[in-house]
Amino acid sequence: MLTTNQILQQGRFRVIQPLSGVDFEAFDDVHQTSVILKQFPVGMKKVMTVAQTELLKKSFADEAKTLMRLQHPSILKIHGWFTEVDANYLVSEFAAGSFLSEMLKRVKKPFPLAEVSNWTEKLLDALGYLHNFAPPLVHRNIKPENIKLTPAGEIKLIISSLTEEVNPGKLNYLPLEQIWSGLDAASQNLILNSYDEDAQKNLEKAADASSDIYALGATLYHLLTTQMPTDALERSIEILEGNADPLKSPHEINPAVPLEISKV
Repeated sequence: MLTTNQILQQGRFRVIQPLSGVDFEAFDDVHQTSVILKQFPVGMKKVMTVAQTELLKKSFADEAKTLMRLQHPSILKIHGWFTEVDANYLVSEFAAGSFLSEMLKRVKKPFPLAEVSNWTEKLLDALGYLHNFAPPLVHRNIKPENIKLTPAGEIKLIISSLTEEVNPGKLNYLPLEQIWSGLDAASQNLILNSYDEDAQKNLEKAADASSDIYALGATLYHLLTTQMPTDALERSIEILEGNADPLKSPHEINPAVPLEISKV
């Protein structure tokens, strides 16, 4: 854990304040500007050999180089990376404003439809950019906590990792294929008994563009209703047992949402 005024990279970065568990605002003395440092501890979960540690660092550097190539107005810009002591760090632009998750907690009411529609258009454009990148990239973790609104009204999608493990305690925005490998055998069998082999192949596939679209839809649902979307596993089990989908339609919760948008 970094501390306030801690110096990194031989004096280049000075920590200003923590932003979250792994994100820190820092001042870049070379470019004379504020940045965000995201910390990725190395070897904290298990004992690693020197070779394994070096391989992990190389993998991190390769991914960081890919992220640095991204150039889109609705994606937070990645400036660089470095390794120091027992952690890797990703350096990104500092964007003032609030995460949509913070705004949901603060406002405690649905966002206006016009605003959400505007954000959706920009976020879809950003996803189209990622999915058509060379090679195609999948975000894998779209949720209000990874979307920031600047004081100028610009929406920014945060990408810190293309391979980051998703927090198992926050499954509400993820499609079933992204949580499938973490399910217990009983839950997997309950679902597979109602489907064929093709369905099983889809559930066992890696996350792709459709996974991001699902996550964005779940995020928009939350923004328009203030209700956390029911996770895909609970929905699947309820429907397979012959019950109604526990996910209420947005227009039933927020009458300001038109029926055609609610269906989408």
